[in-house]
Amino acid sequence: MNNFLIYRSSAGSGKTYTLVKEYLKLVLNDTESFKNVLAVTFTNKSAAEMKSRIVEALTELSRGKAEGLKQTLINEGVKGNIETASAHVLKNILHKYSYFSVSTIDSFFHRVIRSFARELKLQLGYNIELDQQAVLEKITDKLLDDAGIDEELTGFLEDFIYYSIDDEKGWKIDLKIKELAREIFSERYMLKAGSADDKGGRVKLKEFIGTLFAIKNDFEGRMKQIAAEAGNLLDLYSLVIDDFPYKKAGFMNYLLNNIAIGKYEPGQRARDAAADINKWFGKNSKPALRPAAEAGLFDLLQQAVAAYDNNYIKYNTASQLIKTIYITGIFKDLTGKLKKYRDDNNVLLISDINNLLLNVISGDASPFIYEKVGSFYRNFLIDEFQDTSTFQWRNFLPLIENSLSENNASLIVGDVKQSIYRWRNGNMKLLLEEVRRDLSGFGEVIKEHNLDVNYRSKKRIIEFNNNFFSTASGICAAEAPEDFTELITRSYKDIIQSAAGTSDGGYVNIKFFKGDEESDVTSREFSVESMISNMKHLLQKGCRQSDMMVLVRNNADAVEAA
Repeated sequence: MNNFLIYRSSAGSGKTYTLVKEYLKLVLNDTESFKNVLAVTFTNKSAAEMKSRIVEALTELSRGKAEGLKQTLINEGVKGNIETASAHVLKNILHKYSYFSVSTIDSFFHRVIRSFARELKLQLGYNIELDQQAVLEKITDKLLDDAGIDEELTGFLEDFIYYSIDDEKGWKIDLKIKELAREIFSERYMLKAGSADDKGGRVKLKEFIGTLFAIKNDFEGRMKQIAAEAGNLLDLYSLVIDDFPYKKAGFMNYLLNNIAIGKYEPGQRARDAAADINKWFGKNSKPALRPAAEAGLFDLLQQAVAAYDNNYIKYNTASQLIKTIYITGIFKDLTGKLKKYRDDNNVLLISDINNLLLNVISGDASPFIYEKVGSFYRNFLIDEFQDTSTFQWRNFLPLIENSLSENNASLIVGDVKQSIYRWRNGNMKLLLEEVRRDLSGFGEVIKEHNLDVNYRSKKRIIEFNNNFFSTASGICAAEAPEDFTELITRSYKDIIQSAAGTSDGGYVNIKFFKGDEESDVTSREFSVESMISNMKHLLQKGCRQSDMMVLVRNNADAVEAA
């Protein structure tokens, strides 16, 4: 194995097989080295599967089986008698199972935290709290209990309640707080909270809220004033919306009604009419239409379109910030309550582990970390790397740098297209670019491989996926904001897979259903009918019910489908 391998593995491309193979290459050349290899993944199930696959492979090799794997190992540098070496490694693992280090990434970092308990001033016998939502509910309730005691906090919460009532969201703010305050557990909040300038506190925040409301009210006031003036002119000339082109589907409905109810975006007809006064009239138009347009209606429509184009982004930004800014104003209070909750209950949250370790670890501390953990890891194999968080990578980085500086081998495996752990701070950009940047000093020993053969799916399904995602990613990249265009393009750069076999098997059929107003049959009913028909057809062809899966949007759809 090269010093540092980056495997990019799409679905079905043999990722677990590759991890097992690389693990075997390490331990079979040195049968005692299994103690120095750490393999981590994200779930207990994945860790158990990897352990099982490693033991199974060693068992098969020790019995002279698995000829394909054996030949691959020989071709990739494993020396000596593989059967004997496999038996020896298997025996060592079984007799020293605690040194067989295949675990979840959280379990590994928890081990490290335990070994640093004194340095971190952690109380003896602390527990790890996994249910962060339950903790958040408790500290939110405690915060609201303090309303009336802390005058500044009370005033701020009262302002939030008044805004919520004005926005027709009701006066109960606890659910909104609990929904948005989950951010205090995120790495991005921890980073910003640690470096934020808190001068001015809520006083400064209230001033900013006032600025946001000024932007919001100015825009809404101006747009509604335009609509009101347009209404007065229509009354003056005895006109109604139906007197104008396209009637209620036209530009006058936008100017008079849409703006009044907060639908500020002008459609194409409104834009055309604002650009050319001749769009206002037709052969059968009322005589009063032209003088009304020239008396001010045309100018008002132009003002409305210009006001939208020039100010809507700023207005919408202010409106969206107002929805959450009251809650960000109590984040500091919530983190204070959280700290007290930890101390009173002698617990650490799962989100605390990476942050705590990051505060202790440094590039010069790797040998110390080895000593404290009690195992001298020389090789690191990190699975599902696309879901690794920034903090987790920073905690691994000095260990990997130390390993590479001693000419040892490590690897990471991942697929940015399968990045699903953003809610747990997963950072797909690590795999895309940041790992290479952080390990730039070892650039010569970094090798990248794309696992582009699909061993799981039939050929036609693979071809469909290739065509679909190549096209879809191009469309998304073209329509995405500029900052995300390159990210999408690079993420799907290596989307094309080839089939492991030569069979043309597989079948894909996509149908879109549209409701029929005449027969009063909805698109949903058509889709359910089609699903049942397809399932009956498959059963008649000999397929088993256990071979079928129906995927739907939500639980209600699942109940209906069943």
